[in-house]
Amino acid sequence: MRVGGVVDGLDGAESFLDLRAPALGGRVGVVLPVTNQLSVRVRADVLRDLSPTTLTVAGTFPWTATAVAGSLGIDGVVRF
Repeated sequence: MRVGGVVDGLDGAESFLDLRAPALGGRVGVVLPVTNQLSVRVRADVLRDLSPTTLTVAGTFPWTATAVAGSLGIDGVVRF
């Protein structure tokens, strides 16, 4: 799906939204027991964007999204 429109205040600027977002990635994690019912989970994610987003204003390319992104997370896990 592609959505377009004109940006107010910028001559010749158009805005398009492309909802396709193909990507590949992976996750690694470790669960660390604290008690019999409580654990802490630590994880890391890496994602490679196969179609990076590029912002175009008046025919120029002022910004392109990074092709690789990552995140770290810490979760509390309760077993019941």
